[in-house]
Amino acid sequence: MNIYSYFHVIKELVKTDLIIFKKIALDKWVDMFIWISTMTLVFAYVMPSFGLVKSYGAFMVASMCSTAGLFQAFAYMAEMVADFEGDKIITYHFTLPIPSWLIFIRFIIYYTIAFMFLGLLVLPAGKIMLWNSFSLTNVHYGKYALIFIVTNVFYAILALWTTSFVRSLVRIDSVWMRIIYPLWFLGCFQFSWKSLHQASPLLAYIDLINPITYISEGTRAAILGQTGSLNFWWCIIAIIGFIVFGGWHAITRLKKRLDFV
Repeated sequence: MNIYSYFHVIKELVKTDLIIFKKIALDKWVDMFIWISTMTLVFAYVMPSFGLVKSYGAFMVASMCSTAGLFQAFAYMAEMVADFEGDKIITYHFTLPIPSWLIFIRFIIYYTIAFMFLGLLVLPAGKIMLWNSFSLTNVHYGKYALIFIVTNVFYAILALWTTSFVRSLVRIDSVWMRIIYPLWFLGCFQFSWKSLHQASPLLAYIDLINPITYISEGTRAAILGQTGSLNFWWCIIAIIGFIVFGGWHAITRLKKRLDFV
């Protein structure tokens, strides 16, 4: 088969995935809205009564824009592990006349599109709930679009990468506790890298090996402006680096796990 034929097969597989996703898209948006509204209400309207600055609500909306796909990555990872242990639908895909690694590229494309669809809700929902407390005048939409895309590609790869470490569904909680939660909670989601550096320079430099740090900082720089954040373009370069390494490592591990070397 030629490259065009490979492209056609992948396109049809992704198209099928999206048709299935369409049936649950509304439920996914409802779930996402509940998460956004809960986080916004707490950090914008409750926590200021305990001394938190009022602008923290806008800070958290920008942070939510950066991590909307992270928790979805965990959900899709669980689906893939369930398939490995159950119906093994993925084995059918490996019978198709395309290189095995392209099957994983198909998952990356589908996951990226699904995560982007869900992530589109965060910024407008946050603006509605904060209204005058959250100005969109500082948003650089070109930068936001760029980091929005590369971020969701990374989360798609993260779903595959974490899948490669899970041997059974009964051990899936370990992925959340050992990988997803530490990445999120230490990834400058609730604080800036600058404030972390002021509190503990050593921990701040260690946190530079956390990809979520660059995603959080870069997204806030695009939405709130480049004030006290890690440089936006360095964040983009770092995320792309994690995408390249993570994609290679995830596909290599999954091919070995599924005996498609």
